[in-house]
Amino acid sequence: RALAYMGLGAKTDHEVLLAAASQDMCALTLALTEFPVEKDVILAMVKRNWHIFAYLPPHYLADQEIAVAAVEQDWQAWSYTPDRCRADPNVALVAVRQYPD
Repeated sequence: RALAYMGLGAKTDHEVLLAAASQDMCALTLALTEFPVEKDVILAMVKRNWHIFAYLPPHYLADQEIAVAAVEQDWQAWSYTPDRCRADPNVALVAVRQYPD
């Protein structure tokens, strides 16, 4: 809820977004659909916590670099990747390497 009252600079700061996501992943989804956020901020957030990947808007989910960052941490992130990423051999290889024996 606090995101609704913050200025644009705070809403697009990755530390603020991470803090919001730790409280409520839905808040992160709302912030990402309403405010412009650079891809490198999203990538940094996903590298810090792959669970954020599941709450990203579709255009971020379809980004190969973001998908790989999530799947590198846990193969279960694979379940959130769209078909386009699943068809990418690089993303698939990362998922296979992460899958427990």
